[in-house]
Amino acid sequence: MNVVISRLFVILPLVFFSCGRNSFCQTLTSVLQKIPQTGNLNSGNILSCVDEETIYFTPTYIQTSDRTIFAVSLDGLPKEALIIKQKGKRGVKNERIIQFAILEDKLIVLSNASIHFYHRFGNQFVLGKSIKNQYSFSGMDRLGNNLLLYVCYPFHPLDQEETNVWAKLDLSKQQITEVHSPAIDNTKFGCFVNSWVSTFGTTIAHASTSEYKVVFYNEFYEPIDSIVENEKHFSVDTSIVNKLKLQSKDAISNFMKLDEEKFTRIRKVFMLDDNHLLVLSKLSQSVLPPNGKARLDFWVKGSKGWEKKNQIFGDDMYRKGEVYDEQHPFLGNIYQNMYTICVREGRLYCVSFPFYPKIVTQSFDMSKDIDSYFKDKSEFYYGLENFWVADN
Repeated sequence: MNVVISRLFVILPLVFFSCGRNSFCQTLTSVLQKIPQTGNLNSGNILSCVDEETIYFTPTYIQTSDRTIFAVSLDGLPKEALIIKQKGKRGVKNERIIQFAILEDKLIVLSNASIHFYHRFGNQFVLGKSIKNQYSFSGMDRLGNNLLLYVCYPFHPLDQEETNVWAKLDLSKQQITEVHSPAIDNTKFGCFVNSWVSTFGTTIAHASTSEYKVVFYNEFYEPIDSIVENEKHFSVDTSIVNKLKLQSKDAISNFMKLDEEKFTRIRKVFMLDDNHLLVLSKLSQSVLPPNGKARLDFWVKGSKGWEKKNQIFGDDMYRKGEVYDEQHPFLGNIYQNMYTICVREGRLYCVSFPFYPKIVTQSFDMSKDIDSYFKDKSEFYYGLENFWVADN
C-alpha cells in the first residue's frame, strides 16, 4: 500500500509519482495563477469551499464593500469570479467570515455574528435572509441535504454556557434546528487549532482529545462506529487540564506551552469517504521523531473493520537546516489553520494566497528558499494544493 500526496498547482495537469511505503510524493514543477493585488484579495487567511467540480475561495478580511469570491476548477484553471453585493449595513460587510458554502445557486455564509443566506443572479450573490449565530458556531460542513454547524470552545460562563454544540442548518427553512451537545473529554483544548469534526454524506466523524479515539455518528447524532487506538502517548491527564482557569491571555499562553511539551493528541480528522479517514496528530516534545511534530495516519475500513494502513511523519513548519524531500514532507498547510482544507472525491484541496513554494532541499534556508519568492509583492500568485491518498 502506498500513500501518495501530490501537490497540484494551477495550469498544470494532474501528475502523480509512485513512491515507497511511509513516504509522500509531490510534483516538483509549479506554474501558478497570478491574481492582481487589489483590496479584494490580501495575503493571509483564505477561506474556501468546493461544490461539484469548482473550488471557491475568498479572504477572511477585505477592504472593500463588495466581496469577490474567486473560482477555479479542480485542476486549477481559473473560472469566472462571483461577487457578493453589499447594500447598507446588511450582510457580511462589517463581520468576520468564519466559513462559507456554495451549493448550486445558494451561498451560505457563517460569520462571527450571523448566518447569511444569499441567492445567485448571474455572477452576483444577493442577500435574502440573515439569522443570528446564536451559539457562536465556528465550523460548518455538509450533512446530507443540510449543513452541520458546530463549536467546541471553553467560553467564559458569562459569554456562553454551552461549550460544545452541534446543530443542523435547515436549508429549506433557513433556520437552526436539532441542537445537540455531544460528549467530549475536555473542551479546554478547543482554544487551540483543531478540527475534530468531519462529515461525509450523512456521517459525522468526531475525534477525542485525551485519547486516540474517533466516533462516527449518523445524521441523527446516534453513534454507529468507532476507531480506538491504544497508544500510551495519547493519554492526556485530564485532571490536570480540568484545574486550569483559562480566563486570561497569560493563562492560555501557559496552557499552550504545557500542550506543546506534554500532550500528544489528535488535532484534526478528515473523512475522505465512508471507508477512508485521515487522522492528523500533534506530538509532544517528549516523543518527537526526527521528522517533525505532525503525524498523519491513514485508516481504511474493510470487512474486519477499521485498519491503519499507513503513518507519515512531517514538519508543521519549515525549519532551518532541515532536509525536505519525499521522505520528509512539509505538512504545515494541513496542520495550521491559515487555509481551509476541502474534501472532494477522496482528495484534500487547499488554496493559499500568496503561494508558498514546495521546498525540496538538503538544508532549508528561509532567505534562499522562501523570501526570494516575494521580492516583488506585485507578483503574488495563488496556489492550489491537492493531497491525494491512495489505497493500493
